[in-house]
Amino acid sequence: MRLPCLWYAYQDVKAAYSHFAMEEINGAEDIFPVFRELFKRQEA
Repeated sequence: MRLPCLWYAYQDVKAAYSHFAMEEINGAEDIFPVFRELFKRQEA
């Protein structure tokens, strides 16, 4: 799979900001599981 240029730009943002989160998806069926993981409640 060829990654778009935006993916590489976001990798730079992720490297600069530890709280930035990103995940790669392979299809539409991956969208909601990734959202659930990214936005799950975290222990304080």
